[in-house]
Amino acid sequence: MELPDSTTGHRRALLVGINHYYLDDTTGNLQYCVNDVVELDEILSDELRGEFSTQLLHSEIDDIKRLPTRSNIMSWISLLANNSESSDSVFLYFAGHGFEQEGVNYLLPADSRRNVLSETAIPLRWVKETLSKSLARKKFIIIDACHSGSAIGRSQSVPMTRSFHEEMFSKAEGFAVLSSCRIGQLSYDYPEKNHGAFSYYLLEGLRGSADSDGDSIITVPDANNYVARKLHEWSLGRGVQQDPTFEYSVSGDFIFVRLPVKMSTKSKSDVTAKIPATEDRIVNTLEELSFMSFEEVQSQMQLFDRLRAYLFSGDKVRKGKTLLTRLVETRFSDPEPKELLMPIAADITELKEIKKWLGNRLLIKRYFIMEFVTSGNFEYAGTMAHIIRNVLPTLTNNELQEIFDGIESNDQIYRSFKARDDLLSIIDAVKSIIPIERYRKLMELLGF
Repeated sequence: MELPDSTTGHRRALLVGINHYYLDDTTGNLQYCVNDVVELDEILSDELRGEFSTQLLHSEIDDIKRLPTRSNIMSWISLLANNSESSDSVFLYFAGHGFEQEGVNYLLPADSRRNVLSETAIPLRWVKETLSKSLARKKFIIIDACHSGSAIGRSQSVPMTRSFHEEMFSKAEGFAVLSSCRIGQLSYDYPEKNHGAFSYYLLEGLRGSADSDGDSIITVPDANNYVARKLHEWSLGRGVQQDPTFEYSVSGDFIFVRLPVKMSTKSKSDVTAKIPATEDRIVNTLEELSFMSFEEVQSQMQLFDRLRAYLFSGDKVRKGKTLLTRLVETRFSDPEPKELLMPIAADITELKEIKKWLGNRLLIKRYFIMEFVTSGNFEYAGTMAHIIRNVLPTLTNNELQEIFDGIESNDQIYRSFKARDDLLSIIDAVKSIIPIERYRKLMELLGF
């Protein structure tokens, strides 16, 4: 039976988190907005959970084209709206300052200036109007913009105003809209968790706690119900008031995330239960593989079973890092053994800690990119496309440009059936930095 929110359409999300307002000293900085969006991105981009194609903009990112500036945010919102079809779903999450001035309500990007908000901030009305023109039949907006203790002017906290609230929720046909607090309230931090309180419970809910009926599906209303209940309990315990506001005018269910079915112990390799995982064993196994010929590897497939067993037992993150490091350092002399190992590497790139670590490991990123753009056969191209898709948030614009150039010039990549779904996500991430003519030509080559 088909689920209410069919996956036939694309699911796209723009996540914006701003801690630092670097051009105007009168705008107070925030603490946890970046943490909020980074972890939300990890959930939504997980192909077993959210299946969203995400774009992440935040004030601590090392890429000028992904900083949450006014031009970047507006450009990505326009792309989010204009590149969607009727079967698609779009989601915007903004965590930063909001401000009302002379009857106009604004979202404040990192480069905003209070004395010229009309020229440097983003009118909330523009956001709503732009997204309303999207063909996507399901649109969802979350605004977390009234933060306690980090106020405009650094003198006092600025609660949610009636005007800002009405702007958010007026003319919301076709939208699901969720704000972190009500009129006159503030959005509080949860310092012990390094998150805003609202976002902490949203993330907790999306990881599974909001699945109250046990159907492994968390809809937008499910998430709201969980956050509202937990935030109310949290607020009472702290002697404050913070109650999210929610309006749902979307036809049918808007599935936020699905929960992956847990693998039963019976379905795992018997080797997993029998062999304890240690870093030395992983290194030794890799060294065995790196000096084998293809024929020897083919006759020693139990080594790959053993390697998987090591990886998916115990401390996956530490062992995943070891595996990737050794994979790059050994640079197998024969390509075939390396290809057999790649699916294991593809598995571990889905771990959120590995994604973060990859962002600081230039050698490993460069290795994956070069392996992808020089892929020599259909199967390998598909595996490497999957790896690249999973580490997209760690790539710079220059690296994305290099990948696009490689796809254009290597027909083994775009002719690989296994790579097709991943290629769509990769090309979608590069679309804003390449000429439209090249984009269209490549899409034609891919047969889309």
